[in-house]
Amino acid sequence: MLKAVKLIIGLGNPGIRYRWTRHNLGFLVIEEFAKQKGVVWKRQKIFNAHIGWRKIGQVKIVLCKPLTYVNCSGEAVKKIVDKYDIDNKDILVICDDLNLPLGKIRIRQKGSDGGHNGLKSIIDCLGTKEFTRLRIGIVTQNRPPKNYTDYVLGKFTKDERKIIKETIASSVQTIEVIIKEGIEKAMNGYN
Repeated sequence: MLKAVKLIIGLGNPGIRYRWTRHNLGFLVIEEFAKQKGVVWKRQKIFNAHIGWRKIGQVKIVLCKPLTYVNCSGEAVKKIVDKYDIDNKDILVICDDLNLPLGKIRIRQKGSDGGHNGLKSIIDCLGTKEFTRLRIGIVTQNRPPKNYTDYVLGKFTKDERKIIKETIASSVQTIEVIIKEGIEKAMNGYN
Protein backbone atom coordinates (compact mmCIF):
# COMPACT_ATOMS: atom_id res chain seq x y z
CA MET A 1 0.00 0.00 0.00
CA LEU A 2 1.38 3.41 -0.99
CA LYS A 3 2.00 6.11 1.58
CA ALA A 4 0.78 9.65 0.96
CA VAL A 5 1.44 11.32 -2.36
CA LYS A 6 4.23 13.87 -2.22
CA LEU A 7 4.43 16.91 -4.47
CA ILE A 8 7.81 18.29 -5.49
CA ILE A 9 7.74 21.64 -7.26
CA GLY A 10 10.66 23.27 -9.03
CA LEU A 11 10.19 26.99 -9.57
CA GLY A 12 11.30 28.67 -12.77
CA ASN A 13 10.18 30.42 -15.91
CA PRO A 14 9.24 28.44 -19.02
CA GLY A 15 11.16 28.85 -22.25
CA ILE A 16 14.69 28.30 -23.46
CA ARG A 17 15.69 31.95 -22.91
CA TYR A 18 15.40 31.43 -19.15
CA ARG A 19 17.14 28.02 -19.03
CA TRP A 20 20.35 28.92 -17.15
CA THR A 21 19.09 32.02 -15.36
CA ARG A 22 19.38 32.27 -11.58
CA HIS A 23 15.59 32.30 -11.14
CA ASN A 24 15.34 28.90 -12.88
CA LEU A 25 17.38 27.00 -10.34
CA GLY A 26 14.27 25.14 -9.15
CA PHE A 27 13.63 23.92 -12.71
CA LEU A 28 17.27 22.84 -13.11
CA VAL A 29 17.18 20.78 -9.90
CA ILE A 30 13.84 19.08 -10.53
CA GLU A 31 14.81 18.33 -14.15
CA GLU A 32 17.99 16.59 -12.97
CA PHE A 33 16.04 14.66 -10.33
CA ALA A 34 13.50 13.59 -12.98
CA LYS A 35 16.26 12.59 -15.40
CA GLN A 36 17.91 10.38 -12.78
CA LYS A 37 14.56 8.73 -11.97
CA GLY A 38 13.55 8.22 -15.61
CA VAL A 39 10.55 10.52 -15.29
CA VAL A 40 8.89 11.67 -18.51
CA TRP A 41 7.41 15.17 -18.37
CA LYS A 42 3.90 15.74 -19.73
CA ARG A 43 2.25 19.08 -20.20
CA GLN A 44 -1.02 19.16 -18.28
CA LYS A 45 -3.17 22.06 -19.45
CA ILE A 46 -5.56 21.60 -16.54
CA PHE A 47 -2.71 22.56 -14.16
CA ASN A 48 -0.78 24.84 -16.55
CA ALA A 49 2.31 22.82 -15.66
CA HIS A 50 4.62 20.06 -16.76
CA ILE A 51 3.96 17.03 -14.56
CA GLY A 52 5.81 13.78 -13.99
CA TRP A 53 5.06 10.81 -11.72
CA ARG A 54 7.34 8.32 -10.01
CA LYS A 55 7.00 5.77 -7.23
CA ILE A 56 9.98 5.76 -4.87
CA GLY A 57 9.75 3.03 -2.28
CA GLN A 58 6.25 3.28 -0.87
CA VAL A 59 5.81 6.91 -1.84
CA LYS A 60 4.11 8.21 -4.98
CA ILE A 61 5.81 11.40 -6.12
CA VAL A 62 4.25 14.06 -8.33
CA LEU A 63 6.87 16.34 -9.91
CA CYS A 64 5.78 19.76 -11.09
CA LYS A 65 7.22 22.60 -13.16
CA PRO A 66 4.59 25.37 -13.23
CA LEU A 67 4.29 27.12 -16.60
CA THR A 68 2.77 30.21 -14.99
CA TYR A 69 6.13 31.96 -14.57
CA VAL A 70 7.67 32.17 -11.12
CA ASN A 71 5.52 34.99 -9.75
CA CYS A 72 2.26 33.06 -10.31
CA SER A 73 3.46 29.56 -9.37
CA GLY A 74 0.82 29.20 -6.66
CA GLU A 75 -1.97 28.95 -9.23
CA ALA A 76 -0.63 25.67 -10.65
CA VAL A 77 0.38 24.34 -7.23
CA LYS A 78 -3.09 24.93 -5.77
CA LYS A 79 -4.77 23.04 -8.63
CA ILE A 80 -2.47 20.04 -8.18
CA VAL A 81 -2.85 20.02 -4.39
CA ASP A 82 -6.64 20.06 -4.75
CA LYS A 83 -6.74 17.42 -7.51
CA TYR A 84 -4.54 14.90 -5.68
CA ASP A 85 -5.62 15.87 -2.14
CA ILE A 86 -2.02 16.49 -1.07
CA ASP A 87 -1.35 17.50 2.52
CA ASN A 88 0.75 20.65 2.99
CA LYS A 89 3.37 18.65 4.92
CA ASP A 90 3.89 16.55 1.77
CA ILE A 91 4.87 19.53 -0.41
CA LEU A 92 8.48 20.40 -1.26
CA VAL A 93 9.24 23.59 -3.19
CA ILE A 94 12.68 24.07 -4.76
CA CYS A 95 13.73 27.63 -5.54
CA ASP A 96 16.55 30.15 -5.76
CA ASP A 97 17.34 32.42 -2.82
CA LEU A 98 18.81 35.94 -2.96
CA ASN A 99 19.58 35.84 0.77
CA LEU A 100 22.04 32.94 0.53
CA PRO A 101 25.52 32.74 -0.99
CA LEU A 102 25.91 30.96 -4.31
CA GLY A 103 25.45 27.21 -3.93
CA LYS A 104 24.37 27.24 -0.26
CA ILE A 105 21.40 24.92 0.42
CA ARG A 106 18.88 25.67 3.16
CA ILE A 107 15.91 23.48 4.04
CA ARG A 108 12.95 24.75 6.06
CA GLN A 109 9.66 23.07 6.97
CA LYS A 110 7.79 26.37 7.04
CA GLY A 111 8.38 30.09 6.98
CA SER A 112 7.90 33.34 5.16
CA ASP A 113 8.43 33.93 1.47
CA GLY A 114 11.76 35.62 2.22
CA GLY A 115 11.08 38.10 -0.58
CA HIS A 116 10.68 35.35 -3.20
CA ASN A 117 7.60 36.06 -5.34
CA GLY A 118 7.13 32.40 -6.28
CA LEU A 119 6.95 31.37 -2.63
CA LYS A 120 4.66 34.33 -1.94
CA SER A 121 2.30 33.15 -4.67
CA ILE A 122 2.25 29.60 -3.28
CA ILE A 123 1.65 30.86 0.28
CA ASP A 124 -1.18 33.11 -0.94
CA CYS A 125 -2.85 30.39 -3.03
CA LEU A 126 -2.54 27.63 -0.43
CA GLY A 127 -3.36 29.95 2.47
CA THR A 128 -0.46 28.57 4.54
CA LYS A 129 3.28 28.86 5.13
CA GLU A 130 3.37 25.24 6.33
CA PHE A 131 5.21 23.48 3.51
CA THR A 132 8.84 22.48 3.03
CA ARG A 133 11.15 24.51 0.90
CA LEU A 134 14.63 23.78 -0.40
CA ARG A 135 16.23 27.13 -1.08
CA ILE A 136 19.47 27.48 -3.01
CA GLY A 137 21.69 30.55 -2.85
CA ILE A 138 22.40 32.57 -5.97
CA VAL A 139 24.34 35.57 -4.62
CA THR A 140 28.04 35.88 -5.44
CA GLN A 141 28.55 39.21 -3.64
CA ASN A 142 28.30 39.80 0.10
CA ARG A 143 24.83 41.28 -0.30
CA PRO A 144 21.96 40.98 -2.77
CA PRO A 145 22.23 43.17 -5.87
CA LYS A 146 20.35 46.45 -6.15
CA ASN A 147 18.57 45.52 -9.38
CA TYR A 148 16.82 42.32 -8.30
CA THR A 149 14.96 41.64 -11.57
CA ASP A 150 17.98 41.92 -13.87
CA TYR A 151 20.04 39.79 -11.50
CA VAL A 152 17.62 36.88 -11.08
CA LEU A 153 16.80 36.85 -14.78
CA GLY A 154 20.50 36.98 -15.65
CA LYS A 155 22.34 33.82 -16.64
CA PHE A 156 24.94 32.17 -14.46
CA THR A 157 28.50 32.99 -15.46
CA LYS A 158 30.83 30.20 -16.56
CA ASP A 159 32.45 30.08 -13.09
CA GLU A 160 29.06 30.16 -11.35
CA ARG A 161 27.79 27.27 -13.51
CA LYS A 162 30.57 25.02 -12.18
CA ILE A 163 29.37 25.69 -8.62
CA ILE A 164 25.71 25.38 -9.59
CA LYS A 165 26.22 21.99 -11.27
CA GLU A 166 27.70 20.67 -8.01
CA THR A 167 24.84 22.28 -6.09
CA ILE A 168 22.26 20.65 -8.36
CA ALA A 169 23.82 17.26 -7.61
CA SER A 170 23.73 17.97 -3.86
CA SER A 171 20.14 19.18 -4.11
CA VAL A 172 19.07 15.96 -5.86
CA GLN A 173 20.69 13.97 -3.03
CA THR A 174 18.86 16.16 -0.53
CA ILE A 175 15.52 15.39 -2.18
CA GLU A 176 16.30 11.66 -1.96
CA VAL A 177 16.99 12.00 1.78
CA ILE A 178 13.77 13.96 2.32
CA ILE A 179 11.73 11.28 0.53
CA LYS A 180 13.40 8.22 2.07
CA GLU A 181 14.50 9.40 5.53
CA GLY A 182 12.49 12.51 6.30
CA ILE A 183 12.92 16.25 6.51
CA GLU A 184 14.73 16.26 9.87
CA LYS A 185 17.49 13.99 8.56
CA ALA A 186 17.88 16.20 5.49
CA MET A 187 18.00 19.37 7.59
CA ASN A 188 20.69 17.88 9.84
CA GLY A 189 22.76 16.75 6.89
CA TYR A 190 22.50 19.71 4.52
CA ASN A 191 21.70 22.91 6.46
